[in-house]
Amino acid sequence: MNRNQNNRKTSSRRHPMTREEAILAEKKRAEVRKRQQQTRKLVQKGIAVAIFSLIGAVICLIIVFSYIFVDFRAYDKAPDEPVKITYEKDSTVVLDKDYYSYKNGEYYISLTKLSQLCSFTLHGNSKNMTLTISDGKSASFDIGTPNVKVGNIYSVLKNPSYFSGGHLFVPASFFEDLCNGIKCEFDKMGKVRGFNMIFDKDFSFRVNAEKESEAILGSTLSTSSEGEEIKFKADLSDYEMYMNPENKDEYLILINNSNKLSKDYIPDDLIEISDTRNDRDKEKMRLYPAKALEAMFIEMRANGFYDMGVTSGYRSYEYQQTLVENETAQFLSQFDGDREKAREKALSRVSAPGSSEHQSGLCVDMSTSAVLSEAFSQTAVYKWLYSNCANFGFILRFPKDKSAETGIVFEPWHFRYVGRYHAQKIMDEGLCLEEYLQNIG
Repeated sequence: MNRNQNNRKTSSRRHPMTREEAILAEKKRAEVRKRQQQTRKLVQKGIAVAIFSLIGAVICLIIVFSYIFVDFRAYDKAPDEPVKITYEKDSTVVLDKDYYSYKNGEYYISLTKLSQLCSFTLHGNSKNMTLTISDGKSASFDIGTPNVKVGNIYSVLKNPSYFSGGHLFVPASFFEDLCNGIKCEFDKMGKVRGFNMIFDKDFSFRVNAEKESEAILGSTLSTSSEGEEIKFKADLSDYEMYMNPENKDEYLILINNSNKLSKDYIPDDLIEISDTRNDRDKEKMRLYPAKALEAMFIEMRANGFYDMGVTSGYRSYEYQQTLVENETAQFLSQFDGDREKAREKALSRVSAPGSSEHQSGLCVDMSTSAVLSEAFSQTAVYKWLYSNCANFGFILRFPKDKSAETGIVFEPWHFRYVGRYHAQKIMDEGLCLEEYLQNIG
């Protein structure tokens, strides 16, 4: 059989497709094309996502490295752009870099150089210097601290002054916060590069005449509920209403094992504590004690104490419960696994849920370190707190010799807000809160 014959036989065995078969074949081909298109789209989408993710990662890295680079270069280094002094809008002087710096997030200006440019008088030594301006008013700086006395009023700057190379450097916040007739201009977008200080002819120190007339020995006076004068180094007049509330009994609340707060109690006026330690999230207190505490920290710094910080403020019922359980677990081995004895020991150190003052938002734990210890009672700042806390409305809640009355061991770090009226009586008479309430009852 030859090849042509074979081909004819093969062709004879092929039958033409029916209409139904043709439709079915076309559907299959369409499905294959559709799957291929879907696959291509998925691949393209995956590639696009990968590309955008890569671009985003690169941008984030650029931002992070740029931030770190700028931060570490500029934090304590004078910016490249100049600092300018414009006096009475007549002439502008560009300061050499020896006469300004950038530290702690703000500009520092040499008062020594400024006094030469503006015909001010500067005298003193490396510990204390006084700047006297044309109207005869003066400002005295305790060098190395943020303390400054303008007229007879003590204030606390955002950052300390310092002495270097024969020059007194003060933070620009001094001019912004405590002077009139001066404008401090940043460049556009508020960036801390390029700074212009414009002094008007009416430049003067911002001193409240009424407050200055009340000042005695360089201290602003505050009047207690008993009419006694309290001497503060810092100007705390804006905090008076918080330290000495109008309703003197509002915060005189006893909270202990016999007087518990409900599980659902949450104060409705909690605010963040500005002096929370940097190693934790912002703690909270109720409004009045938080503001009174802020005043106490300002005065602490005015007296040379800078290393204090708040470790704990408001705690929820549930959080207090967790603290008790953790403390109990630590004593289990001491009592051979006797949980009841371990819990009893724990409750002598940590208040039971509902009986903790922390749930009230009226108390605070604070110390010079993150670890709370009785050793804090040997520090100078503790002695200052013990002697002065009542002026701000606080008491030492758990004194050393009152464990039988309070049920809690000595806690030199735990201070409770009751308002100045009652705080002064409690501290002056050497009582704990339980004794005081029993006596006035």
